[in-house]
Amino acid sequence: MPDVAALRAPAALMTAAALRPEDVPEGFLPADDQEVFRGMRPSDPDCARLLRMVDAASGRSSSADRDVPQSHVAYYRADPAATLVEHVLRLPSGEAAKRVDAARDAVAGCPVIDFGRSGDSGWDGHGFDQTGLERRRLSHPEGQDDAVAVRYSHPDGDQRYGLDVIFAREGSDLLVLAAPGEFAGDGERRLRLMEARVLRRLANARDREKVVLTPSPGETPTPRP
Repeated sequence: MPDVAALRAPAALMTAAALRPEDVPEGFLPADDQEVFRGMRPSDPDCARLLRMVDAASGRSSSADRDVPQSHVAYYRADPAATLVEHVLRLPSGEAAKRVDAARDAVAGCPVIDFGRSGDSGWDGHGFDQTGLERRRLSHPEGQDDAVAVRYSHPDGDQRYGLDVIFAREGSDLLVLAAPGEFAGDGERRLRLMEARVLRRLANARDREKVVLTPSPGETPTPRP
């Protein structure tokens, strides 16, 4: 079972939309919810805004609304370094659509993410040292009310490092998925399959009326394996 940090999160939502161990590429282990882009400072303001929006959906964010039904899942891999985080929130009416629109605007204004150079190239588990992570749209099966999926990457020989960011909406439900780090070969394929699978689950859960997002009394303790 993934290590899920939940705040008033309906169990049905977590079951339907949460990343599962069988979803993630090989070598990933459960981790705590986190602001995965903390400390990363792109030079472009739109790029910086996009990364802040991902972290703002985290339960660890200082701006997180503790009264919003939400669930959070994270995984990490030490070598090669990479992280997967997923945030699902039921927001007040109209707010999810605003966040997806804001993400779309930020992506449009951010063709290349430039973190500057610090002597080495690649991803060290904390940040990117290579300039010029170039934008590429990700195509995933349609089904969401609204979705933005983008990859910023730089090839390093036969490796691929960068980050994927997805904002998807079903009604008032917002899913944010981010995958910074190094993915190559079968790992990149598994990453794409994982993203598509989670998006389908979000849409299917609503279609089949298996997810009813209502706040439960009190805070839900963090499940343990």
